[in-house]
Amino acid sequence: MQKLYGAKPFAVRIVGSSMINDGIVPGSTLVVRRSSSAKDGDIVIAAQDGGVTCARKQGAVLVKASDVHKDIPMTEDCKLLGVVKAIFRPKT
Repeated sequence: MQKLYGAKPFAVRIVGSSMINDGIVPGSTLVVRRSSSAKDGDIVIAAQDGGVTCARKQGAVLVKASDVHKDIPMTEDCKLLGVVKAIFRPKT
């Protein structure tokens, strides 16, 4: 199991289905390591345009894992809040 060093991790409960093709379903709980930077391919939590989203960082784009949600270009006001380190899916 990977240790989360540095700033305290936080948890996020997923509401929507924009990352469903990556196995992040509504009701999933994500454990996030606080970080203002991420590598390409990392799943991140980001704040932009007054909202918070979960997406895969690819260059300057937040890529959604859904056939119906559009990717989001990162603007100057985009703030990476952290990198997802664990996913807990709800029981079905």
